[in-house]
Amino acid sequence: MKMKRRVWIILAVVLLGSLVGCGGWRSGYLNDQVGKAGQHDIAQELGKPTHRIPESHGISQWIYQDCPLYQACYVWVLTFDENKVLQTWERAPAQS
Repeated sequence: MKMKRRVWIILAVVLLGSLVGCGGWRSGYLNDQVGKAGQHDIAQELGKPTHRIPESHGISQWIYQDCPLYQACYVWVLTFDENKVLQTWERAPAQS
């Protein structure tokens, strides 16, 4: 009986940790890369963006969408300057 309870507690902790930490690593990474990382660096870490908004006056945006199972969907909008260096990023709930 005690073993079964321990297994459930461990599963609950792992599940809770995965729910809480879903955007954390990505946000921390992006904070560290503002003003430093280029598009190639970002793509190496995050993969291919879901959408790319074409350049306008040298500025371009990449959009990543994340919809974990049974959780709300979020988008990360990354803005790059004319030198293709990350300048800003924003995380927001995805519109349905």
